[in-house]
Amino acid sequence: MCSLRSENAKIISNVMRLWVLTVLLAGFYVQTSSAEETELWDPVPIPAPTLERVETDKDQPFEGAKNKPPFDLATAQQCEAELKTRRIAFTVKEQISDERGCIVERPLLVTKLSGGIALSNDMTLRCEVVLALDDWTKNIVRPTAKLHLGQDIKRLQTSTSYHCRTRNNKPGGKISEHGFANGVDITGFALEDETVINVSSKEDNLTEDDTPKTKFLAGVRAGACAYFTTVLGPGSDGSHQDHFHFDRAFRKSGYRLCE
Repeated sequence: MCSLRSENAKIISNVMRLWVLTVLLAGFYVQTSSAEETELWDPVPIPAPTLERVETDKDQPFEGAKNKPPFDLATAQQCEAELKTRRIAFTVKEQISDERGCIVERPLLVTKLSGGIALSNDMTLRCEVVLALDDWTKNIVRPTAKLHLGQDIKRLQTSTSYHCRTRNNKPGGKISEHGFANGVDITGFALEDETVINVSSKEDNLTEDDTPKTKFLAGVRAGACAYFTTVLGPGSDGSHQDHFHFDRAFRKSGYRLCE
């Protein structure tokens, strides 16, 4: 009897061991399968957010493109014939057309005015502006320099001519006359002895001193109103403190702005 009980106990013990081993193996299999499935699972990628393109001021059309100066080919060619008569050095360039609205139908690259007056850098301008600049230099600047400074000029210190931008670079504003090659900036005058008279409120133009330099600058500034429809300089606004700005803005009323 004891032998039978002992035999049964062994059987039960073996069965229990087998059951525990089976449970452990089953748990290991489930854990391994789960890990393998996790590693092999290929998740659907989440698309990156689409960034909308933000337009800048440079991309957007400027206002006021309809206010550009009128153009007529025959008139332009007649003007160019006058430049040749005066022996002004220039070449005709291809039409300038900027998608923002700036346009110059027949721009001229000017390197020298009549009388051998040089420019400190080449200028891209409409023919009418070149004529006005030459008239002003010949009839106003040179006689005024001789009167107040005792000598002629040999060079105009020039700055901006054609430049596609808004007036005073204000975002969303109207196109500057520079955007039509219809304006020119003068920063100074080089005399025959290479003395340079600068257009600057800090140096020569807005002082109380009654000097030859201030008389010269005042004279050439006032005289420019006979040839240009817009004359600005030191004291006009914050954007023109170191140069004269001249242009031939087209105004139906014929109004001239001289400040």
